[in-house]
Amino acid sequence: MDKENNINETTFVFSGEYYKPYIGGVENSFFYMSKAVQKKGGKPIIFVSDKDLNKKKRLPQIDCDNAILVRRFRNINLPWVLFLFKPLMLVFCSYFGLRGLKRELDDNVIIIARNHCLALAARMANFKQVCYLIPSFIKGLDDQKSLDTPFKTKLKMLILQNSTMLLGHFLQKRAIKKVHYNLVFSRNMEMQLKVLMGNSKYSTPIKVPAGVDIDKFYYNHQDRKIFRNQFGVTGKNVFLCLGRIVETKGYSDVLKAFSLLPSSIKEKSKIVIIGNGVNLSILKKLSSKLELDNYVLFTGASYEPQRLYCIGDCFMMTSRYEAFGQTILEAMASELPVIAYRPDGVKIQTAIAELIVNEKNGFICEFSIEKLSETMQKFIELPESRRYLIGKNNRNQIKTKYSWEKLMQIIYQLFN
Repeated sequence: MDKENNINETTFVFSGEYYKPYIGGVENSFFYMSKAVQKKGGKPIIFVSDKDLNKKKRLPQIDCDNAILVRRFRNINLPWVLFLFKPLMLVFCSYFGLRGLKRELDDNVIIIARNHCLALAARMANFKQVCYLIPSFIKGLDDQKSLDTPFKTKLKMLILQNSTMLLGHFLQKRAIKKVHYNLVFSRNMEMQLKVLMGNSKYSTPIKVPAGVDIDKFYYNHQDRKIFRNQFGVTGKNVFLCLGRIVETKGYSDVLKAFSLLPSSIKEKSKIVIIGNGVNLSILKKLSSKLELDNYVLFTGASYEPQRLYCIGDCFMMTSRYEAFGQTILEAMASELPVIAYRPDGVKIQTAIAELIVNEKNGFICEFSIEKLSETMQKFIELPESRRYLIGKNNRNQIKTKYSWEKLMQIIYQLFN
């Protein structure tokens, strides 16, 4: 029996801190990777904490999502004075959960951890096949600061979050050393790992292709008509932002750049921001300060983002730091041109240059509000035929290069 067929004898455990009802790139990847394993005949298990969006509630320890088994471990909530020890608590809580899970499974188990604490816990629980599919580097996230952050928030981060970051940074390095394979989605991540681990055997990960479900993310003309009418943007040029509203996403830059556009362009355009996050109130205040409330729509988070990409005319990727950027693949699969900052390895650390060829399937500009505004104007002035061609180029690129099934097969073969 060849390796392709043997995958149906394997259990894949996708481990992280959160899953639904939390929304994010990691959480979504668990679902799509699990579906890819099912297609190949394997058995997926999603292993996450029992934390709910409502901190006073707990999610069930055993659950099912579209025929995917979800197992949850008890994660103890710490009082704020012990916030520093949150990463250690996550390691130990997940360790006991994984140890219990191990007793129920045979030896043919592959752990795919998307959190460093869970990766470390899996090795402590003596799982023999553990890979760490690195979502981001804590050090990289820590380096990205925002001038828009209020003083009180900065003080809180200095006292609590920065201390937690240091511990998380230490634990992430330990996880990288302990697992059997470290996997990354981009050359950008490869370079960051080398900086993090120095000149050691741990500084060379395995680069693997990310995935996107092209049957779920695609351009839908009917949905476009329905949602553009529903959100009141029919006939407008829509700059779409989709993701968590946090400072590293750079959504404030989109508002500032839009404010510099000529009135004639602003009148026929709209910014639609789909998502939620800690910087939402800051972003709304900035919108009012720039007198853009009539031009900006905040929709909140969505459990069906695949249906909402079609609202946009282009996708805004203004992140300072992005390990890879799952939303970029989804936008490209949905035939959206992308506008993004050019990575410089310092202020902008993203993989966008690995996905976008400037003026072929998107637009890359220098890191400045003025250049971003000029690029947005350049896009608006494109003829419809050019926009259509860019969108088709994007979808064709995604179809040929990115597949969750391909990723699962690569991971399986690493251990066989």
